[in-house]
Amino acid sequence: MQSKNLIIKHNLRALDGIHLSLLLSLKSLNPILVCSDQRLVNAAIKKKIGFINPEE
Repeated sequence: MQSKNLIIKHNLRALDGIHLSLLLSLKSLNPILVCSDQRLVNAAIKKKIGFINPEE
């Protein structure tokens, strides 16, 4: 259910919602998202998940 809510709230593609949901479940381990998809990066920023954009 969390993935569905993330997909709707952040206008993500299905697999991006699953990735973000997994990152949120691992948040206590301080995961880092490596991604160049701006929608997913923006959602990660809003959820306070660290990220690396390899295209920057």
